[in-house]
Amino acid sequence: MSNRSSVFAVCLIGFIVSIPLYHFKSRSLRSIPFEEASVKPNPLTIDTSAYPTIESVLQRAESELKIMYGAKIVDSEKPLLVSLENNIWTVVGSSKDAGKGGVSEIKIDKITGKIIHISHGK
Repeated sequence: MSNRSSVFAVCLIGFIVSIPLYHFKSRSLRSIPFEEASVKPNPLTIDTSAYPTIESVLQRAESELKIMYGAKIVDSEKPLLVSLENNIWTVVGSSKDAGKGGVSEIKIDKITGKIIHISHGK
């Protein structure tokens, strides 16, 4: 076998071996559609509750309290105090005249948005 034929044989073998490797590599580097390539949000980190923020629950609580007790009473008890415990929002009015009547209170479930308790103490 001459040098020329041995070079040809080596090139032919290299070419034959490289075809499957090239095909495998090109499949793994295929272009991905934009929808697949974009980062999708993790559903475990998104707060899907009915009232995830203080602002949202304050707006709901204030509107419900105004329906029950009137705007004059609710406005006189501002600022409304908000707390969250065990996924239950508690919104309580603040009293300017201690001992002269109570304040309004409403409890709203953070997840479902259901009103659990609403009252005006004395």
